Amino acid sequence: CDPTLRDREEANDLLDILEYEVIPLYFDRDHQGYSPGWVKRSKASMKSLIPHYNSQRMVVDYLLNFYGPAKAQYKRLAENGRAPANELAQWKKKVRDLWSDVSMNLSHDLNTEIKYHESLPIRVSVHLNGLDHDDVMVELLLGTEDEEEKFEMQSRYYLEPQPAYGEQEITFSMELRPKECGLQHFMIRIYPYHSLLSHTFEMGCMKWL
Repeated sequence: CDPTLRDREEANDLLDILEYEVIPLYFDRDHQGYSPGWVKRSKASMKSLIPHYNSQRMVVDYLLNFYGPAKAQYKRLAENGRAPANELAQWKKKVRDLWSDVSMNLSHDLNTEIKYHESLPIRVSVHLNGLDHDDVMVELLLGTEDEEEKFEMQSRYYLEPQPAYGEQEITFSMELRPKECGLQHFMIRIYPYHSLLSHTFEMGCMKWL
């Protein structure tokens, strides 16, 4: 669907709702000067929305999802005289210095069609440029494409390294067994990983195949 056409149609629908439902209901006032129907609908909205959208829920979400994890992360990095924090800082510097020349490519031709319950071997050759194989995560995203050819992820898989110590080209591999039938699309990405990171994508570094 053309985005411009969709925006125009949705705008027209919104104006119709305002003109034929919202405004008439709001101004349908009785002898006491208010609209009973509007009050009824407003109370129903508050009843359904307030448990999900209110300041108390917001504060709890902040505590559970942000402040609490941030405090736990601080304690973890501050242990043993801040040794974990120093380790993470040195690792980040190493990644920033070497990441620009990290690259990857498929190391074999892929089958374009497999039968249900069959597996598709995935082999990716990664040039680490001085990083170790456990400094990175190679991930395959499996999904479909919509009518606008936008990728929609349905599942993700991690490729396992096959270390060849002393070599800069490391093979990451997996046997892909899709859970669904039909046309599937996949994308492969690589990004830095360390167990002490606050967030998986904290480094802001990622490359796609």
